[in-house]
Amino acid sequence: CFQHLVMLFMEALRMTSMSKEELSEVAPITGGEYLTEALEHGKGAILFSGHFGNWEVGAMRLMYEGFPLVPLSRSARSPRIAKTILEIRARLGFPVIPISEGARGILRALKHNQVVPIMPDRFARGQGLTVPFFGRETHVWHTPALMAQRAGCPIIPAHSIREQDGRYQ
Repeated sequence: CFQHLVMLFMEALRMTSMSKEELSEVAPITGGEYLTEALEHGKGAILFSGHFGNWEVGAMRLMYEGFPLVPLSRSARSPRIAKTILEIRARLGFPVIPISEGARGILRALKHNQVVPIMPDRFARGQGLTVPFFGRETHVWHTPALMAQRAGCPIIPAHSIREQDGRYQ
């Protein structure tokens, strides 16, 4: 886990200097046509994933392709880490919806035909839905389903998982 987190951090730093072509080589997109089709309806889309892989690499790749991503984001608990992450995102032109804006921020983005990646696999402390997750029951947030229902937009499953050669799928 520690090795993975260090790699994520190093990749985030490296992304600040990567060209669109370099990022395209590292993280090819498959299934982008589903996102394009969803946006043609004008109601935005929710990308649904979990906290595995490197969602920031995938998100940057989609942004470089012109998809209007605005992820829902929770600040890191450490103020120093949170500040570093905000600085990296600012250099990359990576907008986020702060978790404090909640449903209002998500619905506003969807109304503007944007794409909102949400990773609801954080433990919901007895709220949300009880679902099997990697063979164990856990409580996950039902935010993606509620927001999609309210906005009338699709939910599209997505991931950005590191392959053996270091590229992302």
